[in-house]
Amino acid sequence: MTYDAIIIGAGAAGTYCAIHAANRGLRVLLLDHNPEPGAKIRVSGGGRCNITNLDARADTYHSHNPHFPRAALARHRPQDVLDWFGARGITWHEKHLGQIFADQRSRGILAALHDALADSGATLHTATTLHEHQHDGSHYHLRTSRGDYRSPRLVIACGAPSYPKLGATDLALRIAKQHHIANYPYRPALVPLTLAEPPAALAGISHEVTIHCDGAPSFRDQLLYTHRGISGPAVLQISTWWQRGAAITLNHLPDLPADALVAAKRAHPQHTLAQTLRAHLPRAVADHLALPY
Repeated sequence: MTYDAIIIGAGAAGTYCAIHAANRGLRVLLLDHNPEPGAKIRVSGGGRCNITNLDARADTYHSHNPHFPRAALARHRPQDVLDWFGARGITWHEKHLGQIFADQRSRGILAALHDALADSGATLHTATTLHEHQHDGSHYHLRTSRGDYRSPRLVIACGAPSYPKLGATDLALRIAKQHHIANYPYRPALVPLTLAEPPAALAGISHEVTIHCDGAPSFRDQLLYTHRGISGPAVLQISTWWQRGAAITLNHLPDLPADALVAAKRAHPQHTLAQTLRAHLPRAVADHLALPY
């Protein structure tokens, strides 16, 4: 069968793309190998579903191609996304650092996308495996588990191999290599960090820090201790920049001057380090940081 556009990947990006393409009058086919579309949307933000960020700018993207986010954001702004969902009954609230979360959570976002997709007339095929594809100079030819398709336009929106439990694979990179599109070796990003000796007693505790590593900007946000290491927004941000073996600097007292602890000791010489830290940090964190190493 022939379509005007074929989109591989029925996640947020692929579905949004299919809706807009179909609404422009194109005959669109949307394919996904999962039995149900939008698996990552369901777990986004722990189910709370962070839609976008009001402060999204080209210079906030870490990319080897800085021109791409500049062009993309110029054509479709975060506010355009909010306006689109708002027209479909989605309300939202702003959290820390411009983060936008849907009041209707992931379920509401999925329903809005799926309803709009159905109204657009685009065709959705789930549980469909792409076996191979070729380009003859004018059309892409796809051989799938549901049959053969062709189209002059092919959109790859199947994401990265970051969450294999939800069906993520390296298909996008394999397709890019097949078409001789240059790509850089990938590594984990926006992920927690594991520690050789995680402070298990602190698991579940969070507090605000600034975090930095060589070659990266400094981020200020929440640090979360886990049974395996550290996580939270601050760590997820720095993980995008961090290179294996590099040092990471954490400031647990970002609102205090560098000599604050020395000044506190002079003012209250009878206080222990743990007592001083407890005034600014969760008790368990303060006691842990005061342990001798």
